[in-house]
Amino acid sequence: MFAYAAERPVPFPGHAVTGSNRASIQATCVSSESYISFAIYFSRDRVENTPTGYRKLLRFVNDFVPKETKKFNCTT
Repeated sequence: MFAYAAERPVPFPGHAVTGSNRASIQATCVSSESYISFAIYFSRDRVENTPTGYRKLLRFVNDFVPKETKKFNCTT
């Protein structure tokens, strides 16, 4: 179960649902029919379980996902 989850805007092609402790991301690749999915979990002291706690995880997602999609030649 996601705490404080919502679909949030991301700076890369795709969609992300993030909460304070986990995220589910679908990054769209060059071809609109291909994508990479990510499931990210934070635990213990890394979780800020508040209505604005998602920001910490979202900053990580915004940095991590573009780097990983580039590794797999998925970027647009």
